[in-house]
Amino acid sequence: MNIKLGIIGFGGMGHWHYENASKVEGVDILAVHDIDEVQIKDAEQLGIKAYRKLEDILLDKEINTVLISASNIAHKEL
Repeated sequence: MNIKLGIIGFGGMGHWHYENASKVEGVDILAVHDIDEVQIKDAEQLGIKAYRKLEDILLDKEINTVLISASNIAHKEL
């Protein structure tokens, strides 16, 4: 079974995870979530589905794994 990945937080670390996870066989990056419109637009330019609301990425039935790369202060809540 392939990992269908959603990345929560698409800033610097989110981009790093995107670039590196996409190199791993069996990992498909399907979507990202961010609250920053610049990051949303960047994801869309890369051809990635981008969610503005956290609930939307969590409800995406295609995604079976999420990676939290938001700022450290937000990790516990997320």
